[in-house]
Amino acid sequence: MTKSRSKPIETDYCPECGFVLSKKIKLRSTPQHRRYFAMIRFYYDNWPENHGEQFETPDRFRKWAQMKCGHNRVTLTMDASQCGLEPAQFEFVVNRILYHAFEHLEKEYAAVKLTGSNLSIYVPESIAYDELDHVPFCELSNDVQSFLEGEAGFPFVDYEAA
Repeated sequence: MTKSRSKPIETDYCPECGFVLSKKIKLRSTPQHRRYFAMIRFYYDNWPENHGEQFETPDRFRKWAQMKCGHNRVTLTMDASQCGLEPAQFEFVVNRILYHAFEHLEKEYAAVKLTGSNLSIYVPESIAYDELDHVPFCELSNDVQSFLEGEAGFPFVDYEAA
């Protein structure tokens, strides 16, 4: 009779924070998640009043910062030359699209970019537990922290860790 050996659980470690990851289960670190939202709250509460961007809620602030770090997707792209529209017609269409985008802003957050005759509307990607794995979340968290430190002009103070 031969003894069967169970295979050891394969583990990996997050290069950002050292969190133990299972290769079979894609987990997120709850402490990292809490730290991220503490950082968002810290910068929202201490955001410079003279900064060009101001926000009604911490959630819109978070989504803006994430989008500035490239964590977004394009929901609409339109080019006047491809549509065969005259400038006045394109302006009318752009105004209708902007109206739609601003309606969307009430529900979430959107950014509108008009470059020449090209219009794009961006919305933030989800950071939900089941949408974004641990390592990409850590990378996003680090990117957002660096971005906000640069924009605000002061470093994040993690009072919970102190």
